[in-house]
Amino acid sequence: MPLGVNKLTYGADLEAKRLAIVGSEYDRVQGYSGDVGNYWILPDFFTYYYSSNKLPDSFVSLDICMGLYNDILVKALQSAGAKTILGYTDSVKVGYSGDIVESMTNDLLRGSTVGEAWMYATIAFGEVDPSNNLAYCMLEGDTNLTLPLDIINCSFEQALTTGWGEIGNTYQLDSLGSIMPQDGRKMALLTTTSDFNMYSLGLLVGNQGKITKTTDVPSNAVNLHFSYNALTDIGWDPKDFTRGNLWFRANLYDISGNLVAQPKMALLDQTSWQSLSDASTGYTYQTDWNDVAYDITSFRGQKITISFEVGWTWLNMGQFMWPGYNIGALADHVYLDYGQTNP
Repeated sequence: MPLGVNKLTYGADLEAKRLAIVGSEYDRVQGYSGDVGNYWILPDFFTYYYSSNKLPDSFVSLDICMGLYNDILVKALQSAGAKTILGYTDSVKVGYSGDIVESMTNDLLRGSTVGEAWMYATIAFGEVDPSNNLAYCMLEGDTNLTLPLDIINCSFEQALTTGWGEIGNTYQLDSLGSIMPQDGRKMALLTTTSDFNMYSLGLLVGNQGKITKTTDVPSNAVNLHFSYNALTDIGWDPKDFTRGNLWFRANLYDISGNLVAQPKMALLDQTSWQSLSDASTGYTYQTDWNDVAYDITSFRGQKITISFEVGWTWLNMGQFMWPGYNIGALADHVYLDYGQTNP
């Protein structure tokens, strides 16, 4: 905080050592080379102004040098109600701490615990700043803390990694031939490939494309909404395809990963298809956009994972070579309503 703010405003805080002035002329004489003429916030600032649990069940990231050099600042934040604190034991470079925070934020938005997000981040970037082997990245407090989640990036206007987990072949598109998004300027595409990844008892299961999002269901939520358009590159009426089955499905899972509901299952041979004359899409048939509203009242107060998936299952046991047909699906405009038809 710059010193341009009247010192009289913070006189009491300076006297009580809740704030300090750094970068004075005296500091310059003593060799201080940092920012000149700033206030620094000290631990007692949080103890004094954030008492009475004003940071309840919060996750605090101390993106500063030496935030966890000792436990003084941690205890001050915990006294204000903070549950988990991320910090560094010595001087840390902005590039390293920024990578850690960005990685953890993305995983927290996907439903990971703070401990899981920290683990993924430190596997990717290391537990110690590469430029300073004394600067350990550490967590203090409850590692099982999770963030209250809403469906962010519900129309895929940002990269799919923002709020969504991805498996297999997934893309963010602004159009697919003449097919345009249902909401905003972007939509998600998930596709299979002609490879397979499991062979068991004569049953081939094709590669899947999948995007997932974990969210809290508020106590007043009514319906889960989404739009989808399933696509296939089969060269004849998909309802006549008997050598396997391709599918798009929307599944709901609980926090243990158990399937608890299936708002939509579109099987290749049980779906209404339209011929797609636009060759630039790479597909021959589409279902066109379908809007789904699924009653979600039974999940109020719970955390669920929404999963959009495409895949194929080989059903003809007499043949062992997949002919190369695939299915794709566009997804868009995913949201919860509270008795309204549109957010």
